[in-house]
Amino acid sequence: MKTINIKKSAAKLLARAANDAPRIRKTLDRYAETGHGDVAPVIGQPGIYRMRVGAWRIFFTEAVDQITVQLIEKRGDAYRR
Repeated sequence: MKTINIKKSAAKLLARAANDAPRIRKTLDRYAETGHGDVAPVIGQPGIYRMRVGAWRIFFTEAVDQITVQLIEKRGDAYRR
């Protein structure tokens, strides 16, 4: 299983998703354990991946033994950056 690190800025955004936070965390844990999930590379940003969890988008980088969550945003806000 890969270790999941959540940056401080992403943790604040996760707190905003209070009702969906357990579902987001469970989906991240499942991906870290099995590699299964709705994940795709972000076009134009090498090394960054996007995971969909309902109306939320999780942007992260991945190494052999670690996942680093960079950003957690609502679907409508996620692609405006």
